[in-house]
Amino acid sequence: MTEAEFIDTVAENLGLLATGQSLANEDAAIIRKRSAAVFARLAREELTTVADADDVPAAEALALADIVAFECGVPFGLTGPKLTELAASANAARESLRLVRSERPYRDTLGLTRWWGSRRGTVRVA
Repeated sequence: MTEAEFIDTVAENLGLLATGQSLANEDAAIIRKRSAAVFARLAREELTTVADADDVPAAEALALADIVAFECGVPFGLTGPKLTELAASANAARESLRLVRSERPYRDTLGLTRWWGSRRGTVRVA
């Protein structure tokens, strides 16, 4: 996803864009600045890495947009139920990124060493 598409997605999450509207340059600059900070923090937390802001990984783009939208809530003056909704979406997105990051192939995680009997080998649980 390009940076412009990502910024538009964040603006849609924030409720800044109506159908057919374009985002003001000042608003796009705020989202761009917050995005860079969020990407750096997520990399430090080892949740994901966005090497190039103009090439956001498609598999993670919507989750990242939810997190960035929450971080942009205060600068855009969002309060009350909308900010609570963005917080819930951001938390769900973080959990989604954690889940994707923690997945391992089943053979690495389910291989059990056989501890009974005299035969050698391992048992694979299906």
